[in-house]
Amino acid sequence: GHLWEMWNSPLYEHIHVRSDQNKYLSPEFLKAEQERMSNASFQCEYLGCFVSSQQNYFDPDSIQKALQDYDPTLRREPGKVYSIGIDWGRKQDASVMTVLSRDQGGALKVEYVKAFENVSFNDQLPFVSYLRNAFRPIAIVPETNGLGLGPCDALEKMGIRIMRFNTTNASKAQAYDNLRMKLDRREITIPAGESRLQRQLMLLEYESLPSGAIRIGHPANDYDDFADSLALAAWGLARARTKPPMHLIVRPVTHYTSPYGVR
Repeated sequence: GHLWEMWNSPLYEHIHVRSDQNKYLSPEFLKAEQERMSNASFQCEYLGCFVSSQQNYFDPDSIQKALQDYDPTLRREPGKVYSIGIDWGRKQDASVMTVLSRDQGGALKVEYVKAFENVSFNDQLPFVSYLRNAFRPIAIVPETNGLGLGPCDALEKMGIRIMRFNTTNASKAQAYDNLRMKLDRREITIPAGESRLQRQLMLLEYESLPSGAIRIGHPANDYDDFADSLALAAWGLARARTKPPMHLIVRPVTHYTSPYGVR
């Protein structure tokens, strides 16, 4: 961008001041921000680090350390909460449904991944209902724009509550930044046998736009449906309420908040 060009130009004098050198920002605040954000985002936001215009979004080492050799399962375990992310597709790419769990210690685990290729949405919808009944998730997060509008409407007509995700450059960056933070902090486990998910995470790219925004996407002739589905599932766990709905608490209340509401 323009700032990077000026920074590297001999025509300008430049001074680099990190946020940890700012006396008005406490170490406690910066520590909380570092825990909230991925490493790359924190370095850009608070340490004044430039990034190249286009490169891999995830650290390959973080992905490798997330891999474990286990078989995905359709069994719900006590003490865990679950979220389902859905990236819709029909022909050019697949519909992918990812079930992600969080245990009482906060660790995330990819429990199950299902891909539908060249399958009509009418035939995919019953499987969403099946996953809901099997895992009783606190959030089902499908992409709602583009191809997702019709199947999302159909799910709600079936009585399935969903947390609609409208994909834009900004919202996608937020969801992926949340996932990257989990990977950087070694808080997520991925089955070693899910090769397509690994590949897409490895190849995912980001581009810094002149406006300062970030655009995340896959390389040409590749896809990001598995990666998107995982990011949506992680977004559901980060945003959905985990406490019982208000109408189940035995005390006077003045309102009801859905367990699928966004904080």
